[in-house]
Amino acid sequence: MDNETATPIGTIGFAGIRALGRGVLRDTAYLLPGLLIDTVKFSLLLTLFCVGVGTVIIWVGIPILVFTLLLGHQFANFELLRLRPLGIEPKKLSARFGGATVVKRKLGILRSGRHWRELLHGIFIFPVTVVTWSISISWWAVVLAGATGWIWIPIQDRAFPQSLGLVDLLHLPILEQVLHFALAVVFAITLPWVLRGCTLVHIALANALLLPTNAELEAEIAKLSRTREQLDAAEVLSRRRLEHDIHDGPQQKLIRLGMDLATAQRRLDEGDVAAASSALREARSLTDATISELRALSRGFAPPILKDRGLDAALSALCAQSVIPTRLTANLADAKTLPESIAAAAYFAVAEGLSNAAKHSQASEILVYAQLEPQELIITICDNGRGGAEIVPDHGLAGLRDRIEGHNGSISLDSIADSGTRVTVKLPR
Repeated sequence: MDNETATPIGTIGFAGIRALGRGVLRDTAYLLPGLLIDTVKFSLLLTLFCVGVGTVIIWVGIPILVFTLLLGHQFANFELLRLRPLGIEPKKLSARFGGATVVKRKLGILRSGRHWRELLHGIFIFPVTVVTWSISISWWAVVLAGATGWIWIPIQDRAFPQSLGLVDLLHLPILEQVLHFALAVVFAITLPWVLRGCTLVHIALANALLLPTNAELEAEIAKLSRTREQLDAAEVLSRRRLEHDIHDGPQQKLIRLGMDLATAQRRLDEGDVAAASSALREARSLTDATISELRALSRGFAPPILKDRGLDAALSALCAQSVIPTRLTANLADAKTLPESIAAAAYFAVAEGLSNAAKHSQASEILVYAQLEPQELIITICDNGRGGAEIVPDHGLAGLRDRIEGHNGSISLDSIADSGTRVTVKLPR
């Protein structure tokens, strides 16, 4: 609860009164629109839920229930947004569900206790709102009517001279305006506590149904720990592979290059220009091969072009440098909105896919598709090679899987012998 909102009425000084007034305005701004919002919410969710349950026997109800839970989730997010000025800070949980296809992932929502709690909140909040809205609007009505009674009571007496007011009904020896003003003062004094009490009811209901439970928070912490371990494992595997590749490739070539240069120098000292020239040609050839191999190894690092010109340009450059002819089809108009870590993971996924294809696939062509969806980035790498690829521990695809899953993404492999290989990577935006 906001400290300013809880300021006691007895606080001495203008600062305390001002803080109390801000609390009243915040509570009022939350409570008064609630009846309209929760009526719409209640009507939609209850109707869809009843239709879904009633038609589940003919399978039509299943997608209706999924849609109802998704709608309830959006209403819950909006409710938490309304409650944020009152002191509730929602804890974000990942909302990805397992499944190889979109249909299976959506059906996973039916097993989500969090979504069912949000649906319950959207339905049961309505009667609570009817009570709290009625109380809050009644208190404000008495305060405003009593404060303005000096204006409207004489007008009412002239328009309806036979009407009886509270003073007449209670036989009080005071003016009608005085009674109304006294009631306005009493209700104004109690208004902060009444509004705060009504708001606390909504906060308690949100805490019970909308915020994650301890079990969900523990599961999220465990998932984040596994994610971190996967990222660490992927980095360790990448370093080991890089050390192995450098040792078996460029390092050996550089040793041979040094030997060829030493031979050329010795031949020149002996005056054998032809032999020296031959040794230098071999050294030049080794130099070109080493540069090409180092360029291939450098694909494991995020290039400057990725940061300077974005993912689209980086993927285009990567595909242009591929040993196997590669065609890129990309729809990355909003790629600049991607987090740097996601863009780097996408670049590494394509680099690893092209590297594996060059080493093992014996393909003559590679197709790379990159599509930016509202919720995720989808990358597909296809080749027409021999297929039969598998995700083996401590190998390239295993490291790629750990890296992708470390970013809360997913990777799928479709590789049948003699039918090529398809690697699909999905990363959240």
